[in-house]
Amino acid sequence: MLAAICAELSALPKEPGNNKGYALFSAARRLSGSPASVVEVKLCGITETWHGWSRAKALRTIRRGHSPSSRFQQPLSSGAPVIDPQVFAQIWQLSVPILQDAFCYAALIDMKLSSDPTHAIDQIVQQNLARALEPGVSLPSCASFGGKAWPSIGYALILLLWAPRGRVAGIRARYLGTPKPNRPKSISPKGAKLTGLVMMNDAARRWSKRQYAPREIDIVEGESDFLAHAIRHPNRAIIGVVSGSWTEKWTRLVPRCCVVNILTDLDPSGDAYARKIQRSLERAGVTCRRWVGYDD
Repeated sequence: MLAAICAELSALPKEPGNNKGYALFSAARRLSGSPASVVEVKLCGITETWHGWSRAKALRTIRRGHSPSSRFQQPLSSGAPVIDPQVFAQIWQLSVPILQDAFCYAALIDMKLSSDPTHAIDQIVQQNLARALEPGVSLPSCASFGGKAWPSIGYALILLLWAPRGRVAGIRARYLGTPKPNRPKSISPKGAKLTGLVMMNDAARRWSKRQYAPREIDIVEGESDFLAHAIRHPNRAIIGVVSGSWTEKWTRLVPRCCVVNILTDLDPSGDAYARKIQRSLERAGVTCRRWVGYDD
């Protein structure tokens, strides 16, 4: 049904008029049984070719038609919401390089990811490790927290999350504002799963696709440590983990001849991550080293 409805909308004339607002509303209503994230991506892509239609206007119309009772996600039988992977790519495409956003640039300087902050940001841009969401950008409804779009409340730095075999399967937004109670450092789109997803630099992605066999793999914890380590060691295979990231699927990808360096935080949660990863890898015959700091 989605393909047929998209074909109908695409056939409408591009110039203003022709009752396109009602056509879009009706299309969204007919697709009320499909995940909102999928509907928004597909229908907004069509309206971008219509003269006089902004993305914000299209989203308002789609959401009124698709979810008059505020039901924006169609649940699976298990109760877990569905988010089409295209949504993560869409959010990434709506972002800009760090150098184009003064807020993100200044915040990353303050994070002291490297002794040379300018070089650090250049490396983030060159390696495409993270990007910035500018204020006012129109994002899918799942990219919000407390009913507000991510960048409007400080979640302006985004990093992609990857599944085994180098497939984009998630996105992570990092808070860059003044710390506030009950506001997490990082969040993902509403309804998105984190289990089995990691951050990776280019070398790690090539490894996960079986295009490269590293002698060592470094595992760090969280967005800031991932960025800092990737800046310092651009040619090493680097993986960033959060809660639930490491699964047996990742273990099976690691060759026995590889040494895995675990550099998670030296605190209870970091130690728990390290124990889980180390046990899994050692059962598979992989050598692990639990480091207590960064070595050059």
